[in-house]
Amino acid sequence: MAKYRIRVESLDPAAEELRAEYRMGIDCDRFCILADTGEKILCCMHDVSKVDLAAMIAGCSEATEAAIMAKAMYEAREYARRTRSDRLAAALMGKLSGEGDEA
Repeated sequence: MAKYRIRVESLDPAAEELRAEYRMGIDCDRFCILADTGEKILCCMHDVSKVDLAAMIAGCSEATEAAIMAKAMYEAREYARRTRSDRLAAALMGKLSGEGDEA
């Protein structure tokens, strides 16, 4: 028997109609909720390990595609951060060693 029932209720009557299973509730033993409040992203995990979450994601093709895109976005941000740091370090080293000074 499931421990929880997760239901979704629309607060905007003009909003897109929710699937019946969301309105009626989904029975589960553990859960992870990702939500965008408009101000921040929330991740609420209850009785779910990282391995559990990975298995859930792997079992859903749309979630797997999103996870792959998320990893690429993370790596792109890290690359940009590293290259900015490398350029700054190179610029500072050039100034310290006198390179680029006009005679």
